[in-house]
Amino acid sequence: MSQDILEKINQKKAEFELASGPEKYSTGLALADLMITSNENESAMEVLLEILPLCSASGQEGPVLRRMGEVSFRRSEFQAALDYLGRAEAALAESGDYRERFYIQRNYVWIYARQGHYHQAEECCRRAEEVMSHMTAGEKEAELIRADLLHLKALLAGAQGDRERAMTFYQQEIELLGRLQEHGNLAPAYINLGNIYYSQGRIVDCLDCQLRAKEILEYADNRFTLSVVYNNIAELYWYLGDYQRSQEYYEYHDDLTKLSNNLLDNIMSQAGLARVFRGLGNYPQAEQRFLGAIRMAEEIDSRAKKAILMSELADLYAEWGRERESEEYRRLSQEETMNTYGYRIPRLDLVEAKLLLLESRSGHPAKKSGLLERATKILQALLTGPMKIPSEEVVPGTEIVMEAQYLLAKAYKEMERRDDCRRHLRAALEMIEDFTGRLPSEFRSNYLERPEVKRVRELMADTEQWGP
Repeated sequence: MSQDILEKINQKKAEFELASGPEKYSTGLALADLMITSNENESAMEVLLEILPLCSASGQEGPVLRRMGEVSFRRSEFQAALDYLGRAEAALAESGDYRERFYIQRNYVWIYARQGHYHQAEECCRRAEEVMSHMTAGEKEAELIRADLLHLKALLAGAQGDRERAMTFYQQEIELLGRLQEHGNLAPAYINLGNIYYSQGRIVDCLDCQLRAKEILEYADNRFTLSVVYNNIAELYWYLGDYQRSQEYYEYHDDLTKLSNNLLDNIMSQAGLARVFRGLGNYPQAEQRFLGAIRMAEEIDSRAKKAILMSELADLYAEWGRERESEEYRRLSQEETMNTYGYRIPRLDLVEAKLLLLESRSGHPAKKSGLLERATKILQALLTGPMKIPSEEVVPGTEIVMEAQYLLAKAYKEMERRDDCRRHLRAALEMIEDFTGRLPSEFRSNYLERPEVKRVRELMADTEQWGP
């Protein structure tokens, strides 16, 4: 925590201890806001519990309960958060405090989106827009609320795979906040816009967005959101094959997580470290971390996180050659993703194709051609059909396409269709070369050593021995 923020909190604490009556209520709210911004969630809840009995005037209870809901959300106590927000909503139902009523709906959206309950999140977003319509257009407070609403719409569009629409909303939010000279509020938009760039394979643009957000948040000492940025930067370094720096940022993220007691942050740390260990070839450690992250996702009822994590574990088992466990987690993930998103996620197609390739090599020779045909059909459909990738997925669409091209090449090699094998390998290799050509030189060598990249180049080297 910066010295400036610490001094503000200590000053407000002193004022709070001396205050009484209505002044203690207003001072307590201001103190809680400072603590929430600084991720001092336990202390904020203590202050809010102390001032809750002081609420006497109509509408005073609602703002306290809303903040209690937000603190609970930050601690991944989703059901408690929903209970507090429900009480706040009832307390402010007839109130003209549209700002507080908007924030209640905003917090609902955050919770339901994190849990993967997108229908409820969409409904709360519509209610937030209806509340905003009562505010005076053009006034700065109303414009800041409108920026918040654009952020919610972008969040939901991205979570459901509509990346282009999400990008439009984030760009509108950034433009609006820039006009309002509210540069300190730009960090969340930069974070999420960067995530969309990542999904499109625009890694340098993503890194630029994350570093902009990091600079803003470190200056403001906003540790809650800063932990998200550290996680994103760790993911970027993981994708670029710089596992050492990735692990460092996951450790920064973990340090902030310990301060906030946030299970959702713990999930991201554990899953991130699992990917690092997988990249290093340490499958037992990766398995342990993924299983721990899945258990925590179940604990907080985050269906979206659980679905993606199970698909990643299925993928790990397939790469490890543990076909039975891979098939089990592929099936569980497919059930969860259909319930959560309403569509089959691309990673599961890759896992199914990998399992068919494994079976074709270890099963009865008479079944081999049929298994390989099934694998190629799955992969061709993945490449030719529309691809929807949920925001919880950690790899960009370009990575999924590259992997599908590589797996097709492997299948065609087994089928002795050499021209088709080379064609798909060239497609994968062109993607690698195009990407590395746009990377700063400092990242290229690590990226080329990533297992997902290295095996494409190794298979190409094998095919060159075939001759013309």
